[in-house]
Amino acid sequence: MTDLIKFASPNALRTLFGQQRIMNSTCNNIDFNSDRIFFCILYGFIFCIGIPINCLALFGLYRLVKSENGLPVYVINLLLSDILQIFTLPLWVDYYKNGHVWRFQQVTCAIFGVLLHISLFGNVGFLSLIAVERYIAIAHPLWYKNYRRLSNACILCLVLWFLFTGVSLLVWYFIECNSKDHLCFESYPATNTFSILCLSMVVFWFPLPLALLIFIYIRIEKILRGSQSVPDENKKKIKHLLFTIVLIFILVYGPFCTTAFIRYVGLLIVSDKCQHESKMFYAYRYTFAFLSVTSLLDPVFYILISKDIHKELQELCPFIFRRFSPTMKTSIFADNFTHTKKQSSPLQSYSLSHSPYQEKP
Repeated sequence: MTDLIKFASPNALRTLFGQQRIMNSTCNNIDFNSDRIFFCILYGFIFCIGIPINCLALFGLYRLVKSENGLPVYVINLLLSDILQIFTLPLWVDYYKNGHVWRFQQVTCAIFGVLLHISLFGNVGFLSLIAVERYIAIAHPLWYKNYRRLSNACILCLVLWFLFTGVSLLVWYFIECNSKDHLCFESYPATNTFSILCLSMVVFWFPLPLALLIFIYIRIEKILRGSQSVPDENKKKIKHLLFTIVLIFILVYGPFCTTAFIRYVGLLIVSDKCQHESKMFYAYRYTFAFLSVTSLLDPVFYILISKDIHKELQELCPFIFRRFSPTMKTSIFADNFTHTKKQSSPLQSYSLSHSPYQEKP
């Protein structure tokens, strides 16, 4: 039976399981074929583009780990979460292409579903961790210099991976208890317990990290405004960079978290849950798919601010980067300042001596 499911055509699968889905699933008014084209195109594009640019970013960052600096460790873990997500996409393309029918073993569904959610949680977690690290380094450079350790950064990342794994397993447990037929990591309608769990995660996944990023942006902007050691051009670059981080976070995670909030709150208060699920299905699935775009944005973001990766890209693709090289020679956090080390302030000393993107002699 398993082999038949694996090699059957999409039409045969829908015929085989269509009646069973109507009998076993509480909600039979959802068109599971409505998002197949969108998911296949988007996930296929992300898979083809995301693997090379993430690997290239990792190649440019691995040498920085040798220094006593935690930021490269956080960046690498962020990119690893992106790569983890990208490698799960082919099976999800098959899943959506066949109308939300999982054609493989259920244990495979559990593994790939947990991995996907680990990567999604990890992306937000490590992005927030990077922002916090930047804030401490700029706002408290002397304290940061004394207490930064590679071992501490590695331990913190390991703790976060375990935390994200535990939360993802919790999500799988509640979904698996109510999953119908050949749905994978989906349940319609979601139970009240699962809805409450998801609402709690939405709060920790979007509003709190967003508030943290906005706070960091405002504080760093204030510090740079009062600093005389950093050139005005560098100040603008740093502020624009932080603003871009906040903007990307809002545009990518905002739509899904808003949709998820409306979906799960509605499930707790409406009487016709299936009707509510049917109305929210398109928005929820499309905004969920859009979360994977971060796999393309994260490596591009760090490639553009890293001087080492610029050199690697110019060597690999000189015909492309030759015309852009005048505008890409300066690292955002490691430009040459006008004062000497003896006259530098603590903020300037940190920028000159402890930039994560500056090569060590």
